[in-house]
Amino acid sequence: FLPQNVDFSVIDHFEKVTDKDAAIMTRRITREEGIPLIRRYDQEFPKKYFAEFLDYLGMDKETFFAIADKFRSPHLWKKGKDGWELRHQVA
Repeated sequence: FLPQNVDFSVIDHFEKVTDKDAAIMTRRITREEGIPLIRRYDQEFPKKYFAEFLDYLGMDKETFFAIADKFRSPHLWKKGKDGWELRHQVA
């Protein structure tokens, strides 16, 4: 079965692999591509649309963070002098 939206013009060939091989390769690609993105965007806050988002929610910044902070996992985050920090960096 192939979906009708498959664009065969961008497919060079099909390769038969085991489920295990596919899972390993998928994780490897995701990790290799993901780590630089995490390092680049970690601790970045989307300031540009935050006010608009708060307006949509009908709440102020303090209320938003009071609620959001309740859902932080303490085994992943710790509160430092400059705000929240990850306990472990992505390697």
